[in-house]
Amino acid sequence: MPLTSHPFTFFVILTWLPYYLEGVGDSDVETTGFTSSLVPWASIPGALLVSAISDRTGRRLHLVRALLVLAALSIMGIVYAKSRLVLFACLILYGLVGKLAMDPLVVALTSEWAPAGRMATAMAFLNFAGMASSVLAPYVTGYLTSATGRMDLAFFIAGALLLAGFGIALAMPDRAQASVAPPRQSAIASGLRR
Repeated sequence: MPLTSHPFTFFVILTWLPYYLEGVGDSDVETTGFTSSLVPWASIPGALLVSAISDRTGRRLHLVRALLVLAALSIMGIVYAKSRLVLFACLILYGLVGKLAMDPLVVALTSEWAPAGRMATAMAFLNFAGMASSVLAPYVTGYLTSATGRMDLAFFIAGALLLAGFGIALAMPDRAQASVAPPRQSAIASGLRR
């Protein structure tokens, strides 16, 4: 499922980015910490903006497809960044469009697609994919780095997984544009208008 290809990338970033930055750059520990924090800082407005766009348009799958491509470009751009400015741009872009921006859409799509009697199972599958990635990403990255002496391979694998997720999402049938329901009113709000 394409909606589970993004956690691996997130856990590569979360667990290995500071080490990668320290190894390839001339940054001190403080600068590496600041640089690594750009992803979560950018993810705050990213998640809010992407979720608002999704709710407004109802085109969640189209949005996920775009986010997967942008996230892949940003993660692979980290390896090719020759200046701090380009590196910062790639990290901020990943924060804006990566896992934390995609998660609300993934949950919404899953709740729309899951059979009514299997909602908990569908959500458990999402949690399983995320937790499997939290185990595999650090292990695979560590193994590849130890075996090849190159940490950039993990970033390429992460980007490739995102592009594979995009390919699968592209092959998925589009459902009609979801109707964006107006917000429900609480019983208290309804009673106030009487």
